[in-house]
Amino acid sequence: MDSDTVDSDTTAFGRREKGALLVGFAAFAGAVLVAHGSPPDGYELSIYAGTPTTFWAGVGVALLVAVGVGLGGTGAARRLALVLGGAATLSVAGLPVFRSYYFFGAGDSLTHLGWVKDLTAGELSVLEFLYPGTHTVAAFLADVTGMAPNRALLVTVVAFVGVFLTFLPLATWTVTRDRLATALAALSGLLLLPVNTLSVFNMAHPTSQAIMFAPLVVYLTARYLVRADRDTLPVGTPTGALLAVAAVAIVLVHPQQAGNALVVFVAILGVQFFARWTDGWSVERLSDAVPAADRLPGSIPAVGRLRDALPSLRESVSFPAVGHRTFAVPTVVLAGAFLAWTPRHEQAAGASAALVGMLLEGPEVGADVAQRSGSLAAVGGSVELLFVKLLLVSLVFCALAGLLVAASALGRVDDAPDASAFARYLGLALVPLVGLMVAYFVVSYEQLHFRQLGFVMVLATMLGAIALARGTDRLAARFSPGLARTVVGAAVVVMLALSIPALFQSPYMYQSSSHVTAAQVDGYESALDHQGSAPMIGVRGSGERWTDAILGYEESRGRSPTTGSLYESESYPAVGENFTGAYVADHYDESYLTFTDRLRRQEVEVYEGLRFDRAGFESFDATPGLNRVHATGGAQTYHVNGTS
Repeated sequence: MDSDTVDSDTTAFGRREKGALLVGFAAFAGAVLVAHGSPPDGYELSIYAGTPTTFWAGVGVALLVAVGVGLGGTGAARRLALVLGGAATLSVAGLPVFRSYYFFGAGDSLTHLGWVKDLTAGELSVLEFLYPGTHTVAAFLADVTGMAPNRALLVTVVAFVGVFLTFLPLATWTVTRDRLATALAALSGLLLLPVNTLSVFNMAHPTSQAIMFAPLVVYLTARYLVRADRDTLPVGTPTGALLAVAAVAIVLVHPQQAGNALVVFVAILGVQFFARWTDGWSVERLSDAVPAADRLPGSIPAVGRLRDALPSLRESVSFPAVGHRTFAVPTVVLAGAFLAWTPRHEQAAGASAALVGMLLEGPEVGADVAQRSGSLAAVGGSVELLFVKLLLVSLVFCALAGLLVAASALGRVDDAPDASAFARYLGLALVPLVGLMVAYFVVSYEQLHFRQLGFVMVLATMLGAIALARGTDRLAARFSPGLARTVVGAAVVVMLALSIPALFQSPYMYQSSSHVTAAQVDGYESALDHQGSAPMIGVRGSGERWTDAILGYEESRGRSPTTGSLYESESYPAVGENFTGAYVADHYDESYLTFTDRLRRQEVEVYEGLRFDRAGFESFDATPGLNRVHATGGAQTYHVNGTS
C-alpha cells in the first residue's frame, strides 16, 4: 500500500507547494470572474467557444496545479489541491449559472422546468409524478431565495455535481484509508465519467441527478459497513439513519437509479451471506470429510489430491466478511421505499413491461446506433470517432475496475481487507447492472443502455481509482515514487483533456448546445399568445417542450397547443428536397410554424443541411402564403395561410 497510509498527515507544506497553490487559486478566481462578466449576447452554438479563452486558461492552470500538488504533495497541501480541482471542475459544470444563461436544456429539461413552475405555483403535488426529487429541491430553492424557477433549477443541477465530486473521494477514503487512492479518486471524479451526453447530461434531467447523487449513497454504505460510528441512537446508528434517508431520497430523485442502487445493496448482502456460509465449512471440517490419500483405493487417487488441495482452494475463492456490519436493514429499507413508491406510477410499470415485451419479440441489436451511424457519416463523422471522444476514458476505467475485482476475487488484495471486500461487493453488483445495460442495448430501448452505463461508471470510477493507486505503488516500488506519480499525473491530465470537452453538448460531438435564451422563450410565448385556434407546428419537434416550460406542464398538456412537425409528419414530411417554403405553404395550411435560431443553426452548421438546409430556411421569407408574424432574434413564427 501507499506509504501515505502510515505517514503522519502534517499540515505544513513546502514553499513550492504553497506557491503553486497560490497560482492555482488565483487562476481559478480570475477564471470565475471572467465567466461571470461574459454573459451571452444571444444563442451560443457551443458553450466552449462562447466562453472566453481566459476562463479556459485559468481553469487549465488550476487543474494542472490540482493534479501536480494533489499527487505530489502531502497533508494540507494535498487537500487544498484536491479542493482546487473540485472547484475548478464545478466552475466548468456551472458555466450556465456563472455566465447567466436563462436556462440550459432545450429538450426534456424544459418539461422539468414546467414541473418546477407548477410546484412553486401550488398546481402540482410531489405525489403526482414519478421522480419529484430534483424538482422539489429546485422549487424549495426558488421559494427560499426568491430565484426564478429557471435559475433555481440550474443551481440545483450544479449542486448535484458538487455531491458527486465531494462524496466519491470520501467513499474511497472510507474503504481504503489510503491517501493516494483517495487523491486519485478525487482527481478521477473531475472527469465526470457518468456524464456521456448520450443519455446522461449536465442539465436538468432527473436520472442524471440520481447518478450524481449515487456517491453519497455509496459513501454512507461504506461508513455503515465498516462501523465508522457507534450505536448512539436507540435503534441503529447515525450513519444508518442517514443511509435510510439517502435511500429514500434516491428513489424520489429517480427510481431507475434507485433500482440500480438496490442491486448494489442486494449484492453486498449476498456476498456477506456467502462469506458466512463458507466460514461455516472450514478447511478442517472439509478435510475431515475427505479421507486421506493413504486410506483410499488406488482407483480414486484424485479424491486424495482434492483433500491435499483444499487449503489453497479455499484461500483462492474465499469471501471474507472482514467484520463488516450485516447489511440486511439498509437493503430492506431501500427495497421497501422502492416497492412502496414505484408501482404507484404507471410510467415505471410501463417501462418494465415494454422492456420485457421487446426482449420477447426479438432483438434489434443497437438499432439506434446503426441509425445514428448513417447520419454521422453524412456529416463527416463516425461512430468510432464519437466513441473515442465520449467513451474512451470510461473504457480505461472499466478495465481498471475489472482488474481490481479480479485481483480481489483471487485474494491478491489481502493487504487492504476493506478495499478487497468492496471490490467483491461492487464486482458482483456489476454483473446484473451490466447485464441490464446489454438488455437495453439489444432491444434499443430509449437509449436506456447509456443511462445504465452512467450508473456503472460511478462504481467503475471508484474501483478504477483504487486500482490506479495500487498500480502507482507498484510502479514506485520498481522505479521511483517521483517517476510513478509523474506518469500517473500525466495520464490524468490527458484524460481531463479528453473528458472536459465532452461535458456539454457541442459541435465537438456533432450536437448543438442546449442553451436556452430569453429571446427563444419570448418567441414561443408570443406565438402562444397570438395563435388563436390555429395549430402550432415545429420543424424537427412540435414545440411541446417549450410550451411546458412557458405555461407549466399541467396547462400545456391541457391546452395541447402544438401538433406535429415538418420532420415527424407521416403524410407530408418537409425534409430534404421538400424542405422549401412552397412545399410548406402547400401542405400545412392554416397553422403557425415556430422554430428557434438554435434549431436553424443546428441543422445548417452542425448537421450541414442533412435534413433541413440553409436554402430552405431562406426560402420562407420569399414564399407567398408564408408570412413571418413575429421574430425575437431567438425564435421566429410564420403564419401558413396557403398559396391559393
